Amino acid sequence: MTLESGLATDHDTVQGMSLNYRDLIIPKGKYPFGVADSVVPGSDGAGVVVEVGEQVTRFQPGDKVVTLFNQGHLGGSLDQKTIQTGLGGVVHGTLREYGSFNENGLVAMPEGLSFIEAATLSCAGLTAWNALYGLETKALKAGDWVLTQGTGGVSIFALQVYPRKDYFWSSSQR
Repeated sequence: MTLESGLATDHDTVQGMSLNYRDLIIPKGKYPFGVADSVVPGSDGAGVVVEVGEQVTRFQPGDKVVTLFNQGHLGGSLDQKTIQTGLGGVVHGTLREYGSFNENGLVAMPEGLSFIEAATLSCAGLTAWNALYGLETKALKAGDWVLTQGTGGVSIFALQVYPRKDYFWSSSQR
């Protein structure tokens, strides 16, 4: 991944990526948010920083990184501006060997994970974590139950990140 010269961006080699339901509905024209023509698909990725721009302070060549799903969303609620920064929708995605990203659109890859495992964190992993713990006023408490439906990425992640084993799991039948 490359952080371009003179900018706070880096250039990375994409080593792993994962597909989400979103990646399937975008080409079918069913994604409800911004999509641009001729954008490289792929919502999630992980790779190695190859080059950094002059203003990059967070990463160095050789660092292992994970992309953020919405490149412009750093925290808080999504708004009309940040929702238009989704990889593979409006911004070139991760189905490519090299990509340029703003340093704020990347996070350090957790140790102990492969590139493919780390690539699954951006969308499904964060969605599950947010559903369980994201809003302080709505976060799970002792005695709460967790119900997941199906075997998709978010459901499986919820089962993995919820530390207790008193949950219900439901498989949808079609």
